[in-house]
Amino acid sequence: MCWLVVASAQQPWYHHMTTYDGLSSNTVYWMMQDSRDYMWMGTEGGLTRYDGKNFVTFNDHTDLMSYDFNSVYEDSKGDIWSHNFANQIIRFRGDSMTVFENELFTQEGEYIEMVLGERDDIYVRILDKIVRYFPKQNDYEILYGDTLHGKMYYLTYAEGILSIMVNNSQKFFRYDETSDTSTIAHLIKTSTLKKMRLKSFQITAEQALVVDVLNQTKDIYTIRGDSLVVFDNLDKYDLPKSFKINNIKRLPNGDIWYCTNKGIYRQGDGLRLLPGINTSNIIVDKKDNLWVSSLGEGVFVFPDLDVHFYTPDNSNLYISDPISISFDEREHLFIGTVRGKILQWDTRLKKVVMEYEADIASDISEVYYDTLTQYLWTSGLFKFKKGKPQYEQIIIGNSVKQAFTLPDNEIIIRPGRDRLYQMYQHDIHQLPKSSFSETWHSTSIQLANLYILNDDVFKSPINTIQYDVKDDKIWLALGNRTMINTRDTIYEFFIKKNNSVVSNCFEQSPDGSIWIGIKGGGFVVVKDDKIRFDIRDEKYKNYGNIRLIKCTQKHAWLLTERGLLVTDYQGKILSQYNSEMGIEANNITDMIVSGKKAWLCSKNGLMSIDF
Repeated sequence: MCWLVVASAQQPWYHHMTTYDGLSSNTVYWMMQDSRDYMWMGTEGGLTRYDGKNFVTFNDHTDLMSYDFNSVYEDSKGDIWSHNFANQIIRFRGDSMTVFENELFTQEGEYIEMVLGERDDIYVRILDKIVRYFPKQNDYEILYGDTLHGKMYYLTYAEGILSIMVNNSQKFFRYDETSDTSTIAHLIKTSTLKKMRLKSFQITAEQALVVDVLNQTKDIYTIRGDSLVVFDNLDKYDLPKSFKINNIKRLPNGDIWYCTNKGIYRQGDGLRLLPGINTSNIIVDKKDNLWVSSLGEGVFVFPDLDVHFYTPDNSNLYISDPISISFDEREHLFIGTVRGKILQWDTRLKKVVMEYEADIASDISEVYYDTLTQYLWTSGLFKFKKGKPQYEQIIIGNSVKQAFTLPDNEIIIRPGRDRLYQMYQHDIHQLPKSSFSETWHSTSIQLANLYILNDDVFKSPINTIQYDVKDDKIWLALGNRTMINTRDTIYEFFIKKNNSVVSNCFEQSPDGSIWIGIKGGGFVVVKDDKIRFDIRDEKYKNYGNIRLIKCTQKHAWLLTERGLLVTDYQGKILSQYNSEMGIEANNITDMIVSGKKAWLCSKNGLMSIDF
């Protein structure tokens, strides 16, 4: 079956894949949207037109010698132009096909390339010549010829500029339609350049990007005068060894994408889509949907893709692997990093605006900010006042894995898997007014007076907790069961009577419900001591364990072992982000959400997703 694959909020990519029969081939070389909003695709089985519902394939003409259609263009009259592997140029006017041939095009063993200019001029590359072709007269004029240095290949065009690399002589030919003038850059032959076979891509009127098709170097170059200057280094994208760049496209929003035989990569932040897919072209339609064609797997559509990566290469976030994250009262970020640093990130300016230095050499595995007191708590049991980088170390040698604010400016901290602390934020010498049940006991550690709960009470490690603001109680996920700690007692939580449940994570939604990720996959939702939803079906189990849950007013974001899910409050999956969309779930260490935006800490940098 040949298909167009559509990913949407209602049909999450890859899990609910929508396919449409009618695409003439799974090998798609070129795509274009015309003035009537039809999508045209040059495929191995003909030229296909798609109106959003139906496909029409044009490959039935007595003069047609090949069904392999490559380039597709629309002229100012609305006619569609293409060419095929038999070196025929084809015009579509309505549903009528006209085939043009010229003996210059049909030299045995050679393949022409064609582009349509802004003035409806047709340019053709034939062997060692570039010509302007006049179909009506079946005639041409030579714009450039280089019989001495052999054939050229890969004719490229952008914003009125036609260009090509004359590879044997390292010449770069450039023709300006507006002025009807051409220039030739003679690149300086360095020892590195002599080993390379160059291919150029005109992406704007001012800039062409150049790659080495032999992969002798992993640099992408741009041309300045008579020299190649490094534009981008591909090592940071962690490309497979056998990668090949098939195409480079600049989209209307300024994003530059590399189409490779191992997926597509966005320049700058390294967002990768469709890993392993041999991609050929990428365009954006008039509704901001991203279309990606492939050589063998059909066409993929990503609706309004808005995933952004921030790394040392494209921002002042100088640490590439943030670990933990928290909002302040203006929804800017505190980011915990390696080497004991906390960075304050302005979500509007997309930049680091302040740095907090903790006197530890280990990772900042948790940052917790209390908007009422404006205290920032972090690993090493440091307490910062917002805007003041000086810290107060509460208990030497203790970490912060989780923290929750209680009434009366108290805080509960889980420093590890063996205890919990209950402290008074403003004055650590002051013992909190009351503890959670008799199982907690008061103690003094260095300068702090606090209540403590040890894992000796349960004979099992404390893996994670959640403070229930609505009912003033603590949920505890132990190694072998789930407990609830009220002000009076501790008791076990059951989904079914006497059936212990092991929890992986908790979250409290705005309506007061407690969401619990269950070991083995899926989750339950509890409100007013009743199970509202028990969603542990096979669909969720296929995603593996839920590692983290974050709730907004309307949605829940579930980080699983195999992807990031967005659901409604009945558990219906609205969207999914996974490795094919650039989100490596196993690389995500923390997440925070607000409204329709999520921020994620990843081993590959800071990410934001607009849902």
